[in-house]
Formats: sequence, structure tokens, C-alpha cells
Amino acid sequence: MTDRPDKAPRIPSVSAAIALLTLFSGILFAFIIAGVSYWMQRMDDTRDLQTRAQQTSDQLSYIVEVLLNKGDLNSVQRIVENITTDRGIFFIAIVDADLTVLASSQHDLLGASISEYRGNPQLFGEFRRVMTHGKTEFIHHPDRAHFEIVAPITLSSSSRTQPFVSGAVTVAFKDDPLIWNPQENFWKHLQLALALTAFAIAILYGILRRWVTSPLERLTRASERLGSGELGIQIPVSSSNEIGRLTETFNWMSASLSTQRRALQASEERYLRIFHSSPLCLIVVDSAGTIVDVNATFLAEMAPATDRDSWTGKSVMEVPFIIAGNLGAEVQQLLGSAIPVERWKVAASFPGKEHRSFFNFTGIPLFDSEKKMSGAVFAAKDITTEQTLEAQLVQSQKMESLGVLAGGVAHDFNNILTGILGYASLLKMRLAADDPSLQPVEVIEKSGLRARALVQQLMGFARRTGAIKVPVGVNSLILEVVPLLERGIGQGVVIRTELDPTSPKIMADSGQIHQALMNLCINARDALPPEGGTIWMKTQLQRLPSRSDPDREEEWVVVIIEDTGSGIPPDVLPRIFDPFFTTKEVGKGTGLGLSVTYGIMKEHGGELAVHSEVGKGSTFTLLFPKTQKVSDWKETDRQEVVLQGESRKILLVDDEKSLLELGRKVLEERSFQVVTAENGEKALELYRKEGREIRLVILDLLMPGLGGWQTYAKLREINPKVKVLFSSGYGGTKEMEEMLGQHACLKKPYRIQELLSAVEKMIG
Repeated sequence: MTDRPDKAPRIPSVSAAIALLTLFSGILFAFIIAGVSYWMQRMDDTRDLQTRAQQTSDQLSYIVEVLLNKGDLNSVQRIVENITTDRGIFFIAIVDADLTVLASSQHDLLGASISEYRGNPQLFGEFRRVMTHGKTEFIHHPDRAHFEIVAPITLSSSSRTQPFVSGAVTVAFKDDPLIWNPQENFWKHLQLALALTAFAIAILYGILRRWVTSPLERLTRASERLGSGELGIQIPVSSSNEIGRLTETFNWMSASLSTQRRALQASEERYLRIFHSSPLCLIVVDSAGTIVDVNATFLAEMAPATDRDSWTGKSVMEVPFIIAGNLGAEVQQLLGSAIPVERWKVAASFPGKEHRSFFNFTGIPLFDSEKKMSGAVFAAKDITTEQTLEAQLVQSQKMESLGVLAGGVAHDFNNILTGILGYASLLKMRLAADDPSLQPVEVIEKSGLRARALVQQLMGFARRTGAIKVPVGVNSLILEVVPLLERGIGQGVVIRTELDPTSPKIMADSGQIHQALMNLCINARDALPPEGGTIWMKTQLQRLPSRSDPDREEEWVVVIIEDTGSGIPPDVLPRIFDPFFTTKEVGKGTGLGLSVTYGIMKEHGGELAVHSEVGKGSTFTLLFPKTQKVSDWKETDRQEVVLQGESRKILLVDDEKSLLELGRKVLEERSFQVVTAENGEKALELYRKEGREIRLVILDLLMPGLGGWQTYAKLREINPKVKVLFSSGYGGTKEMEEMLGQHACLKKPYRIQELLSAVEKMIG
């Protein structure tokens, strides 16, 4: 709402203005009425006096005419004297044709010329005009306070056919005060007019007050309250005239403004809720770049104890992430040209924060109603978490891709190893104990077993094969690793241990854990300076939040490997678990050590974390969950398998011809009848022909064309009770275990005894 303007100079109210106007109009009207009334009365009185004077002169002329015809001048004089007794008549004179006074109210004029009358020097001339023209004249002499009438006297004669003017008569009247005192008469009329006007003004003012000024005053007071922000005011409508309609319009406007204010307040509240609850850091600035407002997310990202007032009024160039991200040019571009700006994945380190942050930065201009830029809004979104998750996803996808590659390689390699181990075992069984060829065969078998272990480690990294887990003490494994490291780790390197004697055993593949510890220690050794350093190997038992329920704690076995080496740079740290990534010189590292360790920990349901600072060394932490399986586990004894086929028939299905030949020879030596098939289609054809005689089908899972699982499904259509021993050199046993369920599976590469043991379980 806009501020009220300064008060204008005080002017009379409408009531006062109407009262003054009415008073002025009344006075003017009174003067007009008084003047008109006086003028009309004077005209009436003047007409009355003229009539009276005319009657008097007419009577006197008639009498004088009669008496003059008789020559009786004395009677004329007596009549004049009698008429003069009227207080209103102060002079009468009768003259003959020569203007000689025949009779007069003044005796000294008798017989003299009328020109000798001093009371009115113009009387002589007046008589002459009347005598000449024969017409009566009425003359007013205000300077002498009288008026007079001069009338001709006509006489008849026997010698004349028409009367002739033989003289004239004049009658002079005194001034009537009502007529000839205009000032006094006017004020009398004015007083009367003012009295009547005052009464009329009072009535008119009351009417105006009731129907005009009071409603206007109510409207004025209500308008002032409305202007001060008090909306929703309603005024009673007292009439249906213009003021009543104006009042109705005011009431509608007040109600409309109140509704609009409520809508505006609701809109403002929604804006503030959105503004302050937005996950973006929002900054509103004016056209000069001065901060007008910031939201709660921005304040939460800034230094502690900052509030909105501490930022408003500052330049937007003082905002930390604008400074740290070198965004000044973008801000100036927006403020100068009103062009929106965008910057993605801006990296910046903020004071008080340990790690570097990433954020997206945008800015949009704001315009007023005249399409002029009035300011701008800048937004920054912290995407550090998203970047971390993205990196983890990329890492996971890399591991998955490598796992697929490793699984495919392992499948073919396991087929080769199966032939090597199988034929080595077969030769070993056929050779006598003193045969000189026995030792080379045993070397071949051991090499094959080592190759199998290597493939299993590769599958452990790729998480394509399940580890063979038994109760393992991590303290014992560390004590086994230390001597190996001390013999070949180099001069100046000291290995220290700090083992928790209460640390329990875990369910793990000892070979894989042994490999993981060796990889981490070798990696630590390579990070030490040429003069040497220290490697710590520690074990602890800690209670940490459960991965399935963060509110619940569970026990974890912790293995810590620390070094005093050079540390890992921040830009390298996110990539250390990438397969084949290494910072070592060519020929000094393959980039698989940490990747294999990462896969081993995931295979065991554990976690692998790293913390490193340049110049201060690195710390790798291995977390193993403590489970009840350790106490429930019991090792089963292994026995030599002695198996006789008794002419029972077995269908052997594999796409590797060498494995088919190996299986045939081994099983036929145990008195089995063996039929072979190179693919699923051939296997189905043989089973349809000889299915009643076949006691067992040894089926390779991965074959070109019709695969092992599809072949098994079609075999069940022929014989729902068919017995199948699956065989696979592919490492994806987790997925296959879900697919196979309780079905038996012989993992490649296998030795003769392992093949015979599996067959015995299926047939026996």
C-alpha cells in the first residue's frame, strides 16, 4: 500500500463552504429583494401621487375655468387658499396667458409675473411649455424636496369653435419620505428582506446539512480511514439520490479493496512460503545490484548467526559463492543487458567447509509495468550430493561393465582350465606312484588350481561368483600378511599392528580377504616416500548404525590400514576404485588392486571407505558385519569318491569338444554309458530317442543356440522327472542361483573327483 501524501493546506469544509455560500447568496438576494421591493413600492407610490396630483389639478382647472369665465377671481383665490390647507400641498399658482399670476397660495405674487417666484426658478419655463404644447407636465425637484404638476387651463368662447389655452395652473407637493427618502426606505426593505432571508437560509442550511453535507462528511471520514489502510468500511445509505449512489459506490469500492487486500495477502504469504522453503539459494536485487531480499536456504548456507538484515543493502558481488565461483562477469552481464545467465556445475570451496561444493547458478531479470528492468533474481542450487551420487553411479556402471567382461572371459578360461585340470587328474590317476611323469602332471594340476584361484579372485572383484565363506579371524590373517610384507616391502618401511583381542571371527573367504589386505598394504607402501615410513594395521569391534535401519546399531568388525605417505589428491580420490586406473608409472601398476579389493568387500557384504589428505597419508577402513553364521558353521569332512556306473547311461551336453571327450573317458572308466551332444538341439534329439535309458543329464548352462536353461525346460516337457546336473564356467552364480534354485550345479573348472562326487550325489 502506498504512503499517504502530505496533508494539503486546511480548507473550509463543505458544510462551512455551503454555509458561507448560502449566507453570501442570502445577503445578495436580500439586497436584490430590498431593491426590487423598494423600486416597486416607489413606482406604485409615484403613480398614486401622480394620480392625486392630476385629480387635484383637474378639479382646480375645472373650477378655475368656470370662475374665470364668470370673471370671479376672488372665488378662485379663496379656493386656492382652501386647497393650500392640505399639508401635502405647499404652493398653488394660477396664471393667465401672459403668465401673470391670477391666484396663488403666496399673496405677494398676485398680479405679478410667475417668473418672480423664487421657490422654483424653472417654473416660468415649465408654464411656457405647457402653454405652448397644451399638455400637463409632472416635474420632480429632489434638490428642493418637492414635485409639482403643471396643467393647462382651457376656456370656451362663443366666438371660437374649439377651446383655447387661456392659462395654466401648478400644484406643488412636498416630498413623501417613503418615496423621496431612498436610503431610509431602502434599509427598511433590506431589514425585512434580511430577516426573511435568514429564516430561509436556516431552513436551506438544515436541508443541505441533512441531505448533502452530513453524507459528504461521512464519506470524507470514511475515505480518510480507507486511505489509512482500514478497508472494508461500510456507510449506511440514507437516500437514493446522487449522494446515495456515491455512498453505494464507496461501499462497493471498500469491499472490493478489502477482498483484493485479502487476496494480495494470501498471494504474498504463498510467495513467502515458496520463497523461503525453496531448496535453491535465492537472492533478489535491485537494478544496481543491491540485495533486497534473501531466502532461508541462502541464510542456512551462509556463515552461522547471519540473518536477513545483515545481507539486505549489500552488493550482490559480496555473496561468497559468486566470489568463489568467479561469477562476477555473469552478474554484470545480467544487470547491464537484462539477459538471463546460466552456469552449470560451478565448483567452489567455501570458508568453513571441508570439501569443495558444486552448484548450478542462474539469474533472471525482473521488469516493472513499463517493461524497464527493476532488478533480478539469482538462484544457486547445491548439487554436491547429486554429483557424488552421479560419480557413484558411474563407478557402479564401470564395475558392472567390467564384471560382464570378466564373467565372459572367465567362462572361456574356465572351460580351458577344466580341460587342463581334468586331463591332469586323469593322468595322475593312471600313473603309478613311482612314475617319473607323475611330478610334471602334479605341477600341471597345481598350476591349474592356482589359475582357478586367480579366476575366482577376478570373479570376486566382478562380484560374479560367490565367495567360499568360512569362519575367519582377521587378526590371524593380518599376522599371516605381516611376515610376507616385511620380507619384500622394502627398506625403511615399518609395519605396526594394533589388534583388538576381542575381535570376533567373520564369515569370509580367507583367500579373498588375504588378497584384499595384501593389495591395500602394497598400495600403502607405494605411497611412502623413498626413505620409508610406517604402515599401521589395526582391528576394532565397533557399534555402528545398521544399513537396514539407521536408528538401530549393530556390531561391525573394523580393519584399519593407515600409512604416512603422500596422500591422495582430491581430484584423484573419486577415481581410485576405477578398474585399470593408476597414477603409477608404466610397468609399476595395473590399476586393479583397489578395484579387486572393492569387489571383495562388496562380495562379503562389507564397506570400504577411504580418507586421505595430501602430505598427511591415507586411511583405508574395511567394515565386516558380525553375523550369527560364525557360531552355527560346521566344516564337513572330504572323502575320496569311489563311483561305479554299472552300465548306467549319462547324457553329456557341452559346446567344448575337449570337455565332452574328457567326461566320456572319465565316466566310461567308471563303467557308465556316455552319449554326448554339442548343443541343446542335439541333446533333445538324443533324449527323445534314448530318454528312458538316460539316468542323468550333465548340461552346460552357456551354449550357443539353445542354451542350457531352455534345453532343461524342453527336457522337462519330455520327462518332468528328468535329472539334470548343471555345469557352468560363467561366474554369475548369484543370478544363476536365483534361476537354478535348488538344482545342483558343478562349477568349472573342476577336477575328476569333483565331477565324480557331483554325479554320485545325483545318481546315488
